[in-house]
Amino acid sequence: MYSQESEVSQHPTLEKLIEIISKSNSHFPIKTDGRSVLEIKFDEGDKPVRKVVKRSSYRQTYQLFSKKMGIEMSCESRIEFNGCYILETMPEIKSYRMQPATINYTMNGEKRRHVPDALIEFNDSKKCFVEFKDRNALDDEELQLRTELLSEHLPVHGYGYLVICDDQVEGISLENAKKLFHIEQTKIPEEVLMDVKDILYCRNNLDISDFIRIFIKVPNMKSHLYQLIMKGIIGFDRELELSNKTEVYWKGIVK
Repeated sequence: MYSQESEVSQHPTLEKLIEIISKSNSHFPIKTDGRSVLEIKFDEGDKPVRKVVKRSSYRQTYQLFSKKMGIEMSCESRIEFNGCYILETMPEIKSYRMQPATINYTMNGEKRRHVPDALIEFNDSKKCFVEFKDRNALDDEELQLRTELLSEHLPVHGYGYLVICDDQVEGISLENAKKLFHIEQTKIPEEVLMDVKDILYCRNNLDISDFIRIFIKVPNMKSHLYQLIMKGIIGFDRELELSNKTEVYWKGIVK
């Protein structure tokens, strides 16, 4: 699992991990020769390599239409589903796919296969496979060994590997992501964007209620604001709840 202990807690949110990885000047560190990963197989049409099906009445599946990718995302668990909201609203993420590939590898002398839950690509082309798990599952020795092996060997092939737990995609991060994702998409007039830049440059930061008040005559201004946050043009402290009291600031165009 990717970590920078001096910068993050033991279990940083998925948001925080994405921010840290995106700011890193290098790709995932290479520790081995990568031989344990035998093959990474993708579907030729970029479709999921494994169909998500409801296995029983006790195991629900989830669907989310991705505004970022323009396709329906099928998820096998609530954790994956929540993770999609975060991936949708992080400007550092260029694209993502669910059930993206089959990884053939060897562990303890045996050939094995693994289909990670997602593959995310950053704006700087770094790529990382992601597996979503309930934190209780981390006690499983098989999972621990696989996570350690893939984290060490996949970077040789150009990929990182993260295991993300339910509590890393819950709480404030998830609530903020849902608010951003469900906002109505509207076209932002160029003159409004220029006015926003001028105002935030002069004031450094401004809480959302005052921001909306300044643009009271502009229709759908809150929608415009949320879209600018998702594009990485406007920022806010993602550790805090996104509300009318939240302070926002100009970041500049990320993508």
